[in-house]
Amino acid sequence: MRYYFHLASSQQIILDTSGVVISHPATVQSTVRRLIHKVQHEADQITTNWQGWRIDVEDSSGNVVLSVPLDTTLP
Repeated sequence: MRYYFHLASSQQIILDTSGVVISHPATVQSTVRRLIHKVQHEADQITTNWQGWRIDVEDSSGNVVLSVPLDTTLP
């Protein structure tokens, strides 16, 4: 199934128009974790503040299956 990882805030959304094919739904969470780490690292590098933003994961049917704030502390 194809999943789309959109960046969203209360006022703006940056759509993932290509998505990623993921065979196992459990892999979606690890993909989000890697994406959040990447965004947080880049924010540290360029002093971008992502507070109030989240990643909304949408499946190919248009259902949001997971929504995670970018300011989440991850292991």
